[in-house]
Amino acid sequence: MPFRGRRRLWASALAIVVALATGLLAPGTAAAATGRGYAVSTAKLSDGRRVVLRWNPCQVITYRVNVSAVPLRRRPAMLAQVRAAVTRLGTASGLRFSFVGTTRTVPRSTTIAGQDAELMIAVTTPSSTDFTIGKGVLGYGGYRYWQWTTTTPSGRRVGGAAIARGWVVLDSAGLGSMRPGFGPGATQGNVILHELAHAIGLDHVDDRRQLLYPTLLPTAPDGYARGDRAGLRVVGRAAGCLSVPSSVVRDLR
Repeated sequence: MPFRGRRRLWASALAIVVALATGLLAPGTAAAATGRGYAVSTAKLSDGRRVVLRWNPCQVITYRVNVSAVPLRRRPAMLAQVRAAVTRLGTASGLRFSFVGTTRTVPRSTTIAGQDAELMIAVTTPSSTDFTIGKGVLGYGGYRYWQWTTTTPSGRRVGGAAIARGWVVLDSAGLGSMRPGFGPGATQGNVILHELAHAIGLDHVDDRRQLLYPTLLPTAPDGYARGDRAGLRVVGRAAGCLSVPSSVVRDLR
């Protein structure tokens, strides 16, 4: 809940790994790996290596936006603001995003694998989703990743992992009570940018100077700060392409 003028924000990013051999869900193997001002998640592969969990930066990530819970006259502005935030995320990370339209779908834990865009963003109500928002929690962003094992021509078994679906849910009432637009402090833009960073692999940090700090402070930076940007490079295009087998997860582009 809000306290001393601060807003409680943001549950941690959620990572779920799919056991592809059986099609069953298994507990995630993610663990935090910290850097200067940022934190990412890693997964231990079947060949023993530990890798940073990230999207394939050489794909185009499709996304849809749901603003149906926003008052009608405010919907165009909210949609424009969400799209502007995705553009800022793309600039900071080097990832490429493609808006494929609006939707009335609200992400739930049971719908992520089957959603019709790689990234789903919904400004919604707490009762419409099973992700925890409301009562001071302004948003929840996360991702789902897949693991696989391939055999090289020499017969060596090599593991891999990649994020392939993501979501952001934002509390419409909480967001609507905040200053619209971007800028430092408690702005709607900062909330959206924070949750989007979770959806591409960043975790919370203990550094109050970064946007990925878990509570939105009056002193929050104007968008991504230096540490946030360093983390976005680690999970972004600068990290290089991933070769994701088409048999593992379908690219929705």
